[in-house]
Amino acid sequence: RPTLADVARESGVSVALASIVMRGAEGASEASRTKVKTAALALGYRPDSRARSLRSHHNRTVGVALRLGEPVHAELADALYAEADARGYEIILGAIGGNRDERRVMDTLIDAGAEAIIGISLTLTAAQMAPVASQVPVVSLLRGYRQLPSVLTDEAAGIDELVAHLLHLGHRRLLHLDGGPAVAAAQRRTAFERAVARAAGNVAGTVLGAGPDEATAFDVLDAYLRETAADQQATAVLAFNDRA
Repeated sequence: RPTLADVARESGVSVALASIVMRGAEGASEASRTKVKTAALALGYRPDSRARSLRSHHNRTVGVALRLGEPVHAELADALYAEADARGYEIILGAIGGNRDERRVMDTLIDAGAEAIIGISLTLTAAQMAPVASQVPVVSLLRGYRQLPSVLTDEAAGIDELVAHLLHLGHRRLLHLDGGPAVAAAQRRTAFERAVARAAGNVAGTVLGAGPDEATAFDVLDAYLRETAADQQATAVLAFNDRA
């Protein structure tokens, strides 16, 4: 692996000057910066983040706990990568799935050296989160914790806009496929019921417990269509998410 000394030798400058350039620090001319960066690119040199971490006692690494199979989690991770790159941080992903629960993912991220963790749609209780937050700063996305910094979407506003849009299109029988125990499902269900109530009898709203996955949603919706008379069926469906 090429070292900083190799870059300095290739570009004809001192190691100290090459270090200034690679750190983006002040003290080097544009000509020197160009020579050093050209040499680094030609040699395939990459700064050793581990050595930098040992010197600074900070590794500038953030862990992100996300759920496999959730498209919105992938989109958020991609956005977090962009923000981390802009600020000189690295991201470590911890995937939550059927064989890896949230607490194990949290422990793995801490063991990997994450200096902070961003958890997306976590289901751990406040008590379960406490030991994690006692070790590293934790920010929760899409799930509110009283004792943690949390970033939430306005579920009620979103549902209100959807219901208003459907009413504007002329729909008067609405069906909400509920997300069951999933994060934000309760808020969306409550917002739907309140939006229907505010319509003061101008709309009929039905809530079906469908769960967060598509398989259960399909079964519930199929049963609804088979068991409900055609003239009583909803003309529009609000799903908990794009999988339900």
